[in-house]
Amino acid sequence: LKCIVDTEEFKKIDPDLAPSLPEIERGIRDGFLSLDDRLRQLPQVASGEDKSGSTAVCVLITPKHIFFANCGDSRAVLIRQGEVAFATVDHKPINPSEKERIQNAGGSVIVERVNGSLAVSRSIGDYAYKGVKGLGPTEQLISPEPEITVLNRNKELDEIIVLACDGIWDVLSNEALCTLLQHRMRCTDDLSLVCNETIDMCLYKGSSDNMSIVLVAFDPAPRTDPKCKSEDEKAEEVLFERAKKYLETTRDQPSMESVLAHLQTFSEPPIPSFLVFCK
Repeated sequence: LKCIVDTEEFKKIDPDLAPSLPEIERGIRDGFLSLDDRLRQLPQVASGEDKSGSTAVCVLITPKHIFFANCGDSRAVLIRQGEVAFATVDHKPINPSEKERIQNAGGSVIVERVNGSLAVSRSIGDYAYKGVKGLGPTEQLISPEPEITVLNRNKELDEIIVLACDGIWDVLSNEALCTLLQHRMRCTDDLSLVCNETIDMCLYKGSSDNMSIVLVAFDPAPRTDPKCKSEDEKAEEVLFERAKKYLETTRDQPSMESVLAHLQTFSEPPIPSFLVFCK
């Protein structure tokens, strides 16, 4: 964020005047490029000791607009009226425009990876893929340039913005996460708990990548519903008792998988399947 607001474009913006959208977009873009350049100067990076990189996704919210910026395969999703209204597009080497840039820089896409190794085509860092002489930073095999999308805000309908890395999206579709969040936010107003439950569900579904998730809730977001909260508490009690009884009576060596499989065999009372996983 500091790299973005320190750009010349942002410094030119008069807070008393409505800034032009292109100025803000240029500021975001230049901020990403500046961050990538600054990190390159760090001693452990300059020495070659640290060869790592990271995807990045961010959102800037103004009274009238939402600016989405993504670089890599972390993703942002806007939920409006209970449905996915917008999602950023992951930067993968197999995307035609990304593949063209990689090949123009002398690289190749093998098994959907840059030079058969890196699974994303844009990132901060990963300087081993950014050393082709004669090419600018956005022309390298791996580009630090964000893709920026600007949407008009709808203060009556915009509910939730989700920012999450690929460990979440590897096992949950945009729509599945939307459904989960809609349900959980009607049962609790603790967004940290909702984030933790989401990660628990992804772990159960087999995600083995790193997982980070941030939720931004606007005023129209689902509110805690007493009936939903009561049903959720009852469901949790039922699940606990069923799990306890299973552990006390089973002759087999229990595992998390066997407990969850057992809990899904019951049809009464009806409990959403995803609730079993995130509890």
